[in-house]
Formats: sequence, structure tokens, C-alpha cells
Amino acid sequence: MASLCDDDYLQALLDVEVALAIAEAEAGAISASSVPDIQAAAIPGNFDCAGLIAAAAIDGKPQYRGLALLFGNECHAACRAG
Repeated sequence: MASLCDDDYLQALLDVEVALAIAEAEAGAISASSVPDIQAAAIPGNFDCAGLIAAAAIDGKPQYRGLALLFGNECHAACRAG
């Protein structure tokens, strides 16, 4: 398995998060105004690889914890709540 610190692998995870955000915005699950911020932030260099690996070790879900690490728990919860 690729390391989360591999830029190509991390970019693939981020691309999925962007696609998910777009789909959720289209479905009305999150605010469409959240999408540009998520797209702009979806760059591997914006993430702390050590933090992602530590977060993934907790429950194996780096994608959700990664957004919380990047945007902060409050914003992440607001994005998910719509």
C-alpha cells in the first residue's frame, strides 16, 4: 500500500474528497460555497503527513480526519452539516 506521504497517493485521496464535495453540494448536503475552499485546499503540500498517518492509525479513516486537520473540526463539521 502506498504511504499517505506519497504525493500521488495523497492527491488521489484529495481528488476523491473534491469529487465528493461537488456531489454533496449538487445534492444539497453541503453548501456549494464550501466547494471552492475544498478544491483550493486539496494540495498534498497543505497537509501534515505525520499528522495524517497518526490520525489514520486511530480509526483507519484518513480522509475525514485529514479534512478536519486541514480546515479545523468546526469547519469540517459545518461542511458535513450543510
